[in-house]
Amino acid sequence: MREYTKVTNEQRSLLIELLENNITIKTAARQAGLKYENAKRIYRVYTVEGRRTKKAKRKRRGRAQQHATVEDSASESPNASGQSSLKS
Repeated sequence: MREYTKVTNEQRSLLIELLENNITIKTAARQAGLKYENAKRIYRVYTVEGRRTKKAKRKRRGRAQQHATVEDSASESPNASGQSSLKS
């Protein structure tokens, strides 16, 4: 299995600066110390989202919470006849 490489925000910024100066992705990746594929993805995120840094981590919900949320929303939504699926 392939090991992931950690890319720092400094490497990202350097890569984007080099690419904005019309240097090829291949050359810029080498100078920033990144793999070509990683450089391509970082530049694409930058062009689409305008983001230079890595996204902040978000807290994930546990499986029990996700399952309960799905069940709650399913029981509150109306069925095909337009009436609530809850029985009184």
